[in-house]
Amino acid sequence: MEEVTRLISTGDSVKLWDAVSMVPLEQFNPHSASHPVAQACWSSNNQFLVSASSSGDKLVVSSLKSSPVPVVELAEGKKQTRVCLSSSSQFLVSGGLDHCVHIWNLKTTRLHRTLKDHREEVTCVSFNANDSYIASGSTSGDLVLHSLTTNLSSKAFGHGSDQPIHDLRLSTLKRSLLGSVSDSGTVVLWDSNTQKELQVFDSAHKAPGSGLAFSPISELLVVSVGLDKKIVFYDTASKIVVRSIRVDNPLTSVDFTPDGTGLVVGSTRGKIYQYDLRNCNASTRITVAHKTSVTCLRFQSTAGRHKSSTRTSSTKRPSAKLSSGQQGPAPSTGHAPVTGPTPHRQTTGGAAAELMCREAEGQQGAEQLPVGRNGLDGFSPAVTSLELLSREGEGQPLVGRGSLDIFSPVREVTSLDLLSREGEGQQIVGRGSLDIFSPVRGETHSLHSTG
Repeated sequence: MEEVTRLISTGDSVKLWDAVSMVPLEQFNPHSASHPVAQACWSSNNQFLVSASSSGDKLVVSSLKSSPVPVVELAEGKKQTRVCLSSSSQFLVSGGLDHCVHIWNLKTTRLHRTLKDHREEVTCVSFNANDSYIASGSTSGDLVLHSLTTNLSSKAFGHGSDQPIHDLRLSTLKRSLLGSVSDSGTVVLWDSNTQKELQVFDSAHKAPGSGLAFSPISELLVVSVGLDKKIVFYDTASKIVVRSIRVDNPLTSVDFTPDGTGLVVGSTRGKIYQYDLRNCNASTRITVAHKTSVTCLRFQSTAGRHKSSTRTSSTKRPSAKLSSGQQGPAPSTGHAPVTGPTPHRQTTGGAAAELMCREAEGQQGAEQLPVGRNGLDGFSPAVTSLELLSREGEGQPLVGRGSLDIFSPVREVTSLDLLSREGEGQQIVGRGSLDIFSPVRGETHSLHSTG
C-alpha cells in the first residue's frame, strides 16, 4: 500500500496532514497552551517529532507511531525555541532566547555541548547535509558555522544588526551553499567554505523576510517568502529573480514538496497555500490550519520513506556517522560540556530516544542525498520547473549547470562519529575540515573543561 506523505505545521498546536489531500491526521500540543509552537522537525525515520515553543518552556520528543505521545523532555527552563535533528537523529541542536546554541545527545538525553558564539537571541539552527557542521543565525544579524569535527567556530559573518536573521537553510545538493533571509527583506546566498556572499538580493522583499527553502532536486532553485505577501523564486546560476507570486496574506514559512514539483507556504492568518510549480499562476489549495500564524512547515523525511519501502531487500552498510557500536556512556568528567552533562527530565525515560536513534541508524545507507551534477541527471522535472518559472517570469533562459562551478564543493570530512567519540573521551584526529572555517574565531568554546 502506498505510504501517505505527511506534512507537519505548527502554530497554536502541532498538526499532521496528509500532504496530498490536506486532510488533518493528528493535532496535539506538548507545550504550554498559552504559547504557540515555534518549530518542529522530523526524525529521519518519520516516527518521531521534536518541537519547541515560542516561550522556550522545553523541547519535546513525541512518538508518532500511533497517537502522538511525548516520550522525552529536554531543556526545561533553557528558553530554547529552535530545533534541528542530525541525519542519524541521535543529536539535536537547539537555539533560543539564552543567546546559546546547545547540542543534545538523544541517546543519553544529556546536554553534549553549549556554544556561546552569539550576542543575541538565536533565531535559526541547522545541521548541514553530512552533519559536519552546524549553522546558526541571530537577531544581531550574525551567522556562525561551528565545525563538529574540530569543535571550532567561524568568525561571525552577516550584514550587521540592521539585518536580523529570520531563517537560514543549507542546500542538500550544493553542500557549500547557505541561504539566509533577514528583517530587511534581503535574501543572501553564501559560500559556507569562505563565509563570503555569492549573491545579495536587496529588493527581494519590501517587508521582513520570513522563510527560505532550497529545492530538494534542483541545485538551481531557491524560494523565499516574506511579510510583503510575496513568494520569490531565484535561479542560483543566473543570480536572478525568475518569478514572484503575490498572496493575499503576509507569509511566514515555506517548504518544497519531497518531489520538488510543489510548494507549501504558511501565512499570518493561519492558512496554508499549496502550489504546483508546473503551473503556479494560482494556488491549487488553501487550507485554514491554525488560529495563529503558521510558524513552521516541514514535509516528512524522504530518506525515511525510502527506507521503509525497501527495508526487506536492503542491506545495512557501515556508517561513518553513528554506528551503534560506537555509542558509549555519557561524557566523562574529563570531557564535560561547558554547562555540565546533567540529565534532563524525561516523561518515559531515555529508552524511547535510544529506540529512535537505533531505528534511524538502520537508515544510514538510504540517507545519502545526490551530490553534484551526476546526482542531478535523473531529476529533469526540477529543471523543467525552473525553466517554466524563468519563461513566465523574466523570459530569460537558464544558464545551465556549468555556471554553478562558482560554488566550490565542501571538502569531505568525517561527521558525527567524531562528535560521539569526543564525548567518550577520545581525541579529535586531524584538522583538514578546519579549512572550511578560515579564519577561525580566536575565542572558541571547547567541549573540554578548563579545570
